[in-house]
Amino acid sequence: MNIKEIISVMETLAPPQLALDWDNTGLLIGDENNPVNNILLALDISDETINEAIAKNAQLIITHHPIIFKGIKSITTKTAYGRQMIKLIQNNIAVFTSHTNLDITEPGVNDSLFNALELQNKGHLKETQEGYFLGRIGDTIKPYTLSEYAAFVAKKLNIDIVRYVGDDDAKITRVAICGGAASDMDMFALAVKKGAQVYITGDIRYHETQKAQGIGLNLIDATHYATENLALPDVASYLTEKLQGGGICVSVSQVNLQPFKRGCI
Repeated sequence: MNIKEIISVMETLAPPQLALDWDNTGLLIGDENNPVNNILLALDISDETINEAIAKNAQLIITHHPIIFKGIKSITTKTAYGRQMIKLIQNNIAVFTSHTNLDITEPGVNDSLFNALELQNKGHLKETQEGYFLGRIGDTIKPYTLSEYAAFVAKKLNIDIVRYVGDDDAKITRVAICGGAASDMDMFALAVKKGAQVYITGDIRYHETQKAQGIGLNLIDATHYATENLALPDVASYLTEKLQGGGICVSVSQVNLQPFKRGCI
């Protein structure tokens, strides 16, 4: 099979027209006519994931976050970014990205997060395209306090770092989620309107917590990484099933890890 055929399979899962206007998705590096035997899935392109792709003889890396986001004025070895681009091209490794379209599609990133947290009675938050939504909402398997639920989230996402905002003893039975970084008043207001007592995302900033508290919404920051990376095994399973018989090996990066560490005082 070639890259173009792989792209067709990915775009069936995450149609490109679902990507938000500011996003950059699709084939960002490489020749769509090149053959593929090995695919590596990763949240990001990094020196480590490039070396992993080389070691695994991967001809294609499928990422969630685009390596090319804003305008590029030069690609040289003077920058880490330039060196990565050059190394990918020199090793004939293509890069394809499904970003906000993979967030929005169903099943997509938010559905992987919904399932990991064992939520029930799935609903949706913000409509972006007819029939498609950003974010999900559902009910917990049992009542929790906020502190209990924050610990539950950390366990289910296999992370040490979970920040939360609100009363430790607040009752949690209904949860709104949006993987990545989706903390704005529009999403907060929709979560409250649809009955959620807590909203889960990543990269929550200081002043955003104050706005959420102002409308009575508790927050859990489960990190950008952990709320999205858990979708990669689901994408790998999808590709493995759809490419069955094509002689394609699909693997998930083992080196694209959570960048934050637990601090010690």
